[in-house]
Amino acid sequence: MPHNRIPTSSQQHTHEVSEEEITLKNLAKEVYVHFTLVIDYISYGINYLISLMLKNFFGNPEPSLVHNATPTFHPAVLITGASVGVGRDVAITLARKGYTVFAAVNKSSDFDSLLQQFRDHNKNENNGTLRCIVLDMTDRKAMQKTYHTIRHDIRNMPFAGLINAATTIIYLPLEVASDLAIRDCFETNLFGVIHLTKLFLPLLKESRGRVINVGSISSLCSTSSMAIYAASKAALKALTRTWRQEVRSLGINMMLIEPGIIDTQYTQKVHRDFQEFKGFSISSPYHEENVNPKTLETYEEQFTIVGKLFDEVVDAANPPGIVTDAIIHALTSRFPKTTYYVGMDSKFLAFMNWVLGEHISEAIQEKIFGF
Repeated sequence: MPHNRIPTSSQQHTHEVSEEEITLKNLAKEVYVHFTLVIDYISYGINYLISLMLKNFFGNPEPSLVHNATPTFHPAVLITGASVGVGRDVAITLARKGYTVFAAVNKSSDFDSLLQQFRDHNKNENNGTLRCIVLDMTDRKAMQKTYHTIRHDIRNMPFAGLINAATTIIYLPLEVASDLAIRDCFETNLFGVIHLTKLFLPLLKESRGRVINVGSISSLCSTSSMAIYAASKAALKALTRTWRQEVRSLGINMMLIEPGIIDTQYTQKVHRDFQEFKGFSISSPYHEENVNPKTLETYEEQFTIVGKLFDEVVDAANPPGIVTDAIIHALTSRFPKTTYYVGMDSKFLAFMNWVLGEHISEAIQEKIFGF
């Protein structure tokens, strides 16, 4: 029978140091989050002052109508992508604040965990509600049904906003990616957003509501294997800016959220896919057929290098809560920002891209990645 070993003093010290490291790491992350939020609120204040100056001198922009929830007033919002990550966090937070939240999830099995998480916290002081709807962002009939369901259920309650948080991430070099990979990514990230928003425009016009699109900083700064996803988010960025100008006179406001890397289950899945090389599986419908083996080898090498960097980035990923905070500001501020760069990584990359331009930025990327 083996003896129970008593840890030596050095082993005990190692264990204690390990716990200290974990504590320090958590503390550093907490400080980082609070620092990020301080920067955000400073930028909100500056944006508010600039908006007031513009209104006084040029007569625009007009302040947006705000539908704030109270214990007796529960404006409705629809949030897509509420199964996991940012969409889930926003849905629960807004319901706790008193909104009538319609949370669009991928499958009915996501209902229970989402509702349980909402009920587990006794912070629903304004009597908000959370209702789950199964919605496939590629299914036009399901979108039509969702619109009629919400229109019927809210009756005379204002529809405060549509939050397009659903996303599909596909990381593959373009030469390796099949047409299906490109279509699937754009169907959710762009075409689905367009169709759903158009359906809800009548409700948004009646309530002078808002549309908040969740993009990505990859629309400004991306690297090898990220072209499809980055292109879909860049298109969403351009769409949001132009569509905002078209519907502004109708009382509708449109904003864009551009987060950096966010610590979600979906991000972890993408991380695992990098590690396990799933994107390069020949059996994958997203893999183009008959790619030259030598060409494929080059891309595999690039994919591996990007994956290793992704390991480091994921460890420092932003919590979903800071994205939620930006979305709430976009939904409830009289003078919301047009674009929210969320997370210090997003702010830094946006600033560097603006200051250095594409040529120097890509030269720095080439130095980092080696290609």
